[in-house]
Amino acid sequence: PAALAADAGLAGAVLPALRADFEVYETYIPEAGRSPLSMPITALGGEDDDISRENLEAWSVETSSRLLGPEVFPGGHFFVDTRRAEVLATVAAQLEDTLRALPRSVLASTAEVPEVCAQETLQDVVLAIAAQRPDAEAIVDERERVTYGELAYRVRLLAATLQSQYLKGQAQQVVALTMPHDTTYITCMLGIFQAAGILLVIEAHFPEGLCKEICEESGAVAAVASEAHCPKFADVTGCQTLVLEGNWVATLAQSAKLDVELPAVNVQDTCILMMTSGTTGRPKTIAGTHFFTHL
Repeated sequence: PAALAADAGLAGAVLPALRADFEVYETYIPEAGRSPLSMPITALGGEDDDISRENLEAWSVETSSRLLGPEVFPGGHFFVDTRRAEVLATVAAQLEDTLRALPRSVLASTAEVPEVCAQETLQDVVLAIAAQRPDAEAIVDERERVTYGELAYRVRLLAATLQSQYLKGQAQQVVALTMPHDTTYITCMLGIFQAAGILLVIEAHFPEGLCKEICEESGAVAAVASEAHCPKFADVTGCQTLVLEGNWVATLAQSAKLDVELPAVNVQDTCILMMTSGTTGRPKTIAGTHFFTHL
């Protein structure tokens, strides 16, 4: 526009970005052999733009699903602004059609779910591998590499400790967990499952007040936390905290009763409570079964 060209300061701020856009447009070469997208692509255009319908239809090579459109609207290159309501209505309708085509649940999906998921819990699978290949590497973080044999021992150690000292032989008791996402975190998840508990995932960024509210509403009777995160549970009514820090395996081994009887666990038992992000308000709870944890 003439007004832009006449304003040296504004032109100096805008023109470098425009030049960069044109350079990318003129020099971009698609990566050879790249895979097409697995979701539908919507192609939209303006009647007075210099992009032909044929060029819009060429987007079909970029998807292994299907091309929606092309839909052509009155107007030029900026039809998205001049025909905003029509464009939004078209995109919304296509999204609704796409969502309606999706399976309503994992069980209704055409994807094959391994039979083991409906027969064994995740911790059972881990323990079975440990029995067959104890020296195989199971989990790794920046500090250590843990074999299946060691993982199975730690899971049993933690499950026995939770049952004998905190859950008192009861199944389906809620146990909160918050700590860095490392090998100990994975061990704690499996240990809570093995103890027939229900894991309540408490994210590290949750403030203490929200942590207290969530734990008390969920009926948490115990919490497992690192030393840095244990203050979150200090004021939670009826909740005892097991702090794991340093060489916690050796510490628990001194008092754990590995022969304690653990309650039976069924694949369809509830085993995990997760919270939504809370970006639109207070976090909401999502419950999952042992079958869910395989997925």
